[in-house]
Amino acid sequence: MKTAQSVKAIEEIMAQAQVYASAWSLVGSRFDNGDELMNAQAEKAELRALIEQALLEPVFIGLDLASGPDMSVEVLVHAGACVPHPGDRP
Repeated sequence: MKTAQSVKAIEEIMAQAQVYASAWSLVGSRFDNGDELMNAQAEKAELRALIEQALLEPVFIGLDLASGPDMSVEVLVHAGACVPHPGDRP
């Protein structure tokens, strides 16, 4: 389920992916003053940090199980805490 928070995170990741791609396109080009590889690596690290933050950030999902009061549950989903089922194969 998309939330305002997830939409913002996706937009931020997409924008940083564009910055990283642009930085990488300058590496070794005639516009490279010798520091473009370092710049591209820094932009890649920033993109990685944004993706890690988005994947590891807990997401709250409200489930309405019945129409009566006090009959709903809130589930905390945290990607970093997922544990595979013993029967699952790698």
